Parts: sequence; C-alpha cells; structure tokens
Amino acid sequence: MPPEAEGIVQALKEAGVTTVFGIPSVHNIGLYEALRHERSIRHIVCRHEAAATHMADGYARASGGLGVIISSTGPGAGFTISALQEAWGSCSPVLMLTTNIDAAKIGKGLGSLHELEEQTALFRTITKATFAVRAGDDCRAVSKKAIALALSGRPGPVCVEVPTDLLAGEAGAVPSTPHPNPLLTEERESPSPLPKRLDEAVALLRRARQPVIVAGTDATRANLAADLTALAEAVCAPVITSTPGKGVIPEDHPLSFGNAARRLVVKEIVPGCDAALVIGTRLREVDAKRRGLVLPEHLIHVDWDERWIGRNFPAAVSLSGDLRAITRELRRQLEGEPYTGPRQERVAEWRRQADAEVARLKQELPEMRYLDAIRQVLPRDSALVIDNTQLGYWAEYFYPSYQPNGLIA
Repeated sequence: MPPEAEGIVQALKEAGVTTVFGIPSVHNIGLYEALRHERSIRHIVCRHEAAATHMADGYARASGGLGVIISSTGPGAGFTISALQEAWGSCSPVLMLTTNIDAAKIGKGLGSLHELEEQTALFRTITKATFAVRAGDDCRAVSKKAIALALSGRPGPVCVEVPTDLLAGEAGAVPSTPHPNPLLTEERESPSPLPKRLDEAVALLRRARQPVIVAGTDATRANLAADLTALAEAVCAPVITSTPGKGVIPEDHPLSFGNAARRLVVKEIVPGCDAALVIGTRLREVDAKRRGLVLPEHLIHVDWDERWIGRNFPAAVSLSGDLRAITRELRRQLEGEPYTGPRQERVAEWRRQADAEVARLKQELPEMRYLDAIRQVLPRDSALVIDNTQLGYWAEYFYPSYQPNGLIA
C-alpha cells in the first residue's frame, strides 16, 4: 500500500474521523485502496461531487466534527466549488481531499486527462487554505495540519491536493508548495491574549439601560451555548439570532426571542435597547440591515477577527480574538455582579408580546401549525433541515430550536 495514501488515512483515523463521502475514480484509487483496509472509517458513495460535499458539510454541522469529501481530478474537483462555497459561508469544517494529474506533468500543458491549469487556485478564496502535496512531503503531517486548521478558530473548509501517481506510489521528486489563504491570519501557535478593550465593553454593558445580545453562526460553531445563556441571564438581555444561530440559547428560554428579523424584534425589542453585544455573527446585509434591523450606537462586536466587524454596523467597541475565551471572560466579570432592576420587567413584557404574536399568527394562519406538529414529534436534541422554500422560511422565524444546530438551513 503506498505510504502517502496510508498516511492520509492514518491522519483521518487519528482525528477521530469515522465517516467520509466521495466518488471512487481511477485518479484517487490509491487512496481508496488504503481506505479499504481501514475498517474504522465508513465510506459513503455519492452520485456527484457537489452532493458529496454538501453531505460532508451537513455531517459536520450535525455531528459537530469534521466532514470529509474525496473528489477526483479536474472536473471532479471543480464540481465541489458551489458546495465548498456554502461550507465557507457557513463556517463549516470540511476537509476536501482531491487529486491532480501526475506530479511531473502539472503545469506543463501536455493535455493530460482531466488536466486543469492552476487547479488549487479554484479553492483559494473559498477555503481557509489549500495544500498541494508533492513528492517528498509527509502526507500524514500535511493532512493533520489541514484537519487542525479546518477545526480551529473560525471553522471552515480546507483543501488538500495530491497527484494521482503519488497516491499510487509512483511519483518522482517534485518540490511541494502549501498555499495558505492570504485573507486569513488566524492560524496561530498559541492562543491570542484577551482584547485590551474588554473592560470597556463590560463597563458599557453595566451602565446600559437595556442591552440586547445578537448571536450568529460562529457562536454556534464555537459551542458558546452555556456561556452565552449565563451571560444573557447575568445582564438580563434578550437574545436574538441569525438563522444559523437559532438554538444557541434554547428558544423556550425566557430571554430567547429568536430570529433577528422578526417584526417584534425589529419594531419593538431592538429599538428599546441602548446597547448591543454582537457575538459570532457577520451582521450580513441579507440577514440584518435588509430586514430593517437598526442596532444601537453602543455596539460591541465580538468575533474571531476583524474581517466582518464594522462592515454594516459601526462598532463602538471591537473585540477580536478567541471567541470562546472572550465570551467566557465577559461571563465571568458580569456574572459576578448580576443585574437587578427594571430590565427584568421590560424583558418580561417583551416575552408576553412575543408569545401573543405567535398565538395570533397561528390563529390567522392555521397552516403554520405544521411547525407545532414537527416540533412535537422530534426529540428535543434533534435537528430540522430546511431548504429555500416557504415552509423553510416560516421555520426560520417560528420553529423553536432547543440546541445549537437545531435548525440547519
């Protein structure tokens, strides 16, 4: 068995991978031969590379672990792009293992089967990094690095490309080049220190008349549910979310007010707040601004990096770094002096209004009751997967999610 292919499979096994998706072909058969001998990893054969990549993405979201897709050279690799774009936008940790033509022929323009000029360039703007393995490289080490990168910090897809003859154990010596994404700077040897302005954010939240918390995709991916719930309780803040953030605080919690684009949220709750703590969301125009959401001037934006901070809503305080550590520290400081006062009465009134709004809508639109029927039969820890349909749109607003990734769109 070629050591290169065996090294990739060993890296997958060491990372706890038990399921991979893909399509066997003459180009990647060496990798499949190695997989055939590893009984702990199940392979699911797919009909199309885009479908396989979407399946790996969905698997990553549902399991909280790594999704793995194996594709072929050229067109096969290209077919993954739309699905990788979805994984990239949804911060989903997906490892894309693909092949290329024989190592010595890459870049020569010889017209080899499925030859694609600059194949790795296809993935550089929709992955955290791409790695082009060549002869002499340690495939196991490169694969381990790629896996760690996909799962660390802001999760996301990573691509590893290996020439066909290298997987088959036939390649000659060619230098190797890793291609890290130049837009990202989050690969670090050690955790970043807490932001210098964190105390300023704490003070702002303490003196606010009424804060609101806005949580999104990265809050879900970072498993912030416990810290975020405790933080909301400490400052008595209503929590609103983007669709991928639903369930980061259980939506039957008194402080959970669901989708940030709901009419009551946009018209009543957010305008009644004078400070916003935004955690792990890009505040995309399509999710927030376009829906009429206007956030208060005193806005604290917490994220892995500065890439999305200030794009649509100016931040009074920007906190970038380790999302988990920052949220945990905010919780520690604010939980030590929990708020008591008029916020409780205000939020309780919003709770009554929100419940009344849902009850009224169900009376006016009895077809909405399908959401109750689904919720009643699904276990509390289940996930509902929706697509771009009217039924899905209603679910984004009114399906109660009780855990992170309880609604996958």
